[in-house]
Amino acid sequence: MYTKEIERLVLWLVVVRGVALSSTTVEDCEAFKDFRKGRVASFFGPKRPRSSGRWRPFTPEGLSAHSQAYAVRAIRAAFAWLTAVRYLAGNPWSAVTDPATVTKEVSVQVDRTLSADLWALVRRALDQRCGD
Repeated sequence: MYTKEIERLVLWLVVVRGVALSSTTVEDCEAFKDFRKGRVASFFGPKRPRSSGRWRPFTPEGLSAHSQAYAVRAIRAAFAWLTAVRYLAGNPWSAVTDPATVTKEVSVQVDRTLSADLWALVRRALDQRCGD
């Protein structure tokens, strides 16, 4: 999955920013993060084979906030590896924060519980066993 994210980044860097992967700055990283939120028509299109001239890196539905955050983490990890193998002198993505995501609260569904009296009985039984 990292491959897709790196390919999207490299394509954007070359086409939009006119820079190579090795010349990426923190400003480029922030701009790419912002780019993923919006819609540039030339980057969005229906799903097509990569061999097609009509292939686009993003589908019309766009990316969810969680997908955007995943992409930043994946690219950051890839750049960390490129730094570790000395392809890059530093990792500009280490200065970039993850996009904000909304965490949905899910209420706890409790279908069966023990009554307070039964819990007291269980605790007494356990206390007796631990005391032996």
